[in-house]
Amino acid sequence: MGRLVQPDHRGATLETLGVSPEMTSGDEFASRISKYIPSEVLAAYLALESVLTPKAAVANAVIATNAPATSIMEKLAPHLPLSIFVLCLAFTPLYIWSFSRKGGDPWLVHAGVATLAFCIWAYAMKGSIFMQALPNGMGLYDGQLAAALLVIFSLISGLIKPGEQRP
Repeated sequence: MGRLVQPDHRGATLETLGVSPEMTSGDEFASRISKYIPSEVLAAYLALESVLTPKAAVANAVIATNAPATSIMEKLAPHLPLSIFVLCLAFTPLYIWSFSRKGGDPWLVHAGVATLAFCIWAYAMKGSIFMQALPNGMGLYDGQLAAALLVIFSLISGLIKPGEQRP
């Protein structure tokens, strides 16, 4: 079982594919859902978040009091959540592309869905970029919305069946 979602080859003959009959059906619904989630990138995101960003309440308190920064990490603190999110967001399609070594893999479709999945999962995991207070004092994160987005995305992503990409 590869990392990329496999296209459905049912219309092709076994001779043209050079594979066994069980390999022609592509991935099933549940398999597509799990393969579209960029779990390795999400793990890196969580690790970077936990090591580099202060808790939202502490960061907001430091910013609100205009306390002078005493270390480089305190100086960078306001920019780290967005930087980590953008880095992982940009890395997601590159990571998916790295698995497409053979021709015909539907990596473009997979990369698009995985990038959207990263955004939704980062939001659901309370990424610090979503926990920061906006200028009006409201936050972007809502637990009920996060749960609903995960369920809806999971159902929709399982329906996405990539076609075979031409080299």
